[in-house]
Amino acid sequence: MNLLKNKILYYLIIPFVLLLLISLSYYYYWSSNNQRINIPQSFHLDNLTDNINYKYLSKLTGEKVDTKQKETPTVVAITIDNHFNARQIGVNLADVVYEFPVEGSFTRFLAIYNKEDRVMSVGPVRSARDYFFHIVDEYDQALYLHSGGSPQALQYLRNVNAYPFFNGDEFAFSNSFTRSELHYAPHNLFTSSDQWKKLYKNFEKYITTTNTWSGWSFGKINTTSTSDISSIKIPYGIGNTVEWKYNKETKKYYKYKENKIVTDDSGQFIADNIVVQSHQISVIDNEGRLKISMIGVGSVRVIRDGKIIYGEWRKKDNNDRTRYYDENNNEINLKPGKTWVMIVPSSKKITVSS
Repeated sequence: MNLLKNKILYYLIIPFVLLLLISLSYYYYWSSNNQRINIPQSFHLDNLTDNINYKYLSKLTGEKVDTKQKETPTVVAITIDNHFNARQIGVNLADVVYEFPVEGSFTRFLAIYNKEDRVMSVGPVRSARDYFFHIVDEYDQALYLHSGGSPQALQYLRNVNAYPFFNGDEFAFSNSFTRSELHYAPHNLFTSSDQWKKLYKNFEKYITTTNTWSGWSFGKINTTSTSDISSIKIPYGIGNTVEWKYNKETKKYYKYKENKIVTDDSGQFIADNIVVQSHQISVIDNEGRLKISMIGVGSVRVIRDGKIIYGEWRKKDNNDRTRYYDENNNEINLKPGKTWVMIVPSSKKITVSS
């Protein structure tokens, strides 16, 4: 009888213990993986904060934040490769992306992240150009991550004693970057939020003032001078025609190049605003390096919610925020969310489809 009781207890206890172990394992897996998920800021706000009465708006995205301090986030700017051999990671997690022409018909990204964002990997990180600095300058106390630079960029960094950003060059701070064995050089340099946060602590001792950079104007469309638009096509050069197409269901823009979807590790590139700035651009050496006039005035197209607004971009000096004005001299509101700024030679013919 005792033997029978023991068998019954055995068959009752063992399944219970196994079920408990499986439940604990699942809980541990879910908890640890949930901490590593990279969720874009727009996802947080569109889906998680609709019922919360936040008082403040981020200067970076125009989206709701819960404290006054978060209104003016410290940002990390990263030069990211856009060569056809590059395989981008983490670009979709940026809050703002600037796309610049560089040598030949190539472009390069300057991606802007909130320093407090959690990003497992970003890259490939590439070299700086001097005209990138005019944008980084707009974000006071930013950390700028890059791997060396053009002669003009390196000369700028040597000559300017008080530029308002921290220079995170891979050649000086190699521990803040990682070379991936899964990618071919030079398209194999990456960084992460853990690495940039650790590096930023080295610079905090130099901060003596409050972070005070100013953001764009965000809100509902505030001009009647709009036209319908379904897509915009920008020819940077041979093999590099970029197109943004509007999706009426998601109310977002999706990126294509040479009629093919453009993606990183998370999916197709998406934005809430497309800003197309026209600039005077000239070739300055035998390598095809460029001079881009980033300070001054030029034509702009601001695209949001299936509408295009024509106007003017203005930037008075290095530290001044580039701003956008309509034909009636009113500052144009951007849609809260992610913005992609296309820097385009004024000589290029841009095609708009309604």
